[in-house]
Amino acid sequence: MQTSTKRLVIGGLILLGIACVAVSVLYFSRSADALPAFVPGHEAGVTRHHTKHGLAMLGLAVVCWAGAWMASGTGRPGRAR
Repeated sequence: MQTSTKRLVIGGLILLGIACVAVSVLYFSRSADALPAFVPGHEAGVTRHHTKHGLAMLGLAVVCWAGAWMASGTGRPGRAR
């Protein structure tokens, strides 16, 4: 992979992870009826929080950051000693 493409992929994964954390905070802090209409889980008249959705978004953030970490490697195997 070329250096510019590699940096673009790494940066995109990091930004996607940050967005996932922001959405998870939204799920934890607002009830289902207070969520914006474009967010999955919006239900009119429901006062409970979507804790599972928030945990899933945190898990996706960790996966994105792990992918960025893996993509930032050199791409060649280490030398055996």
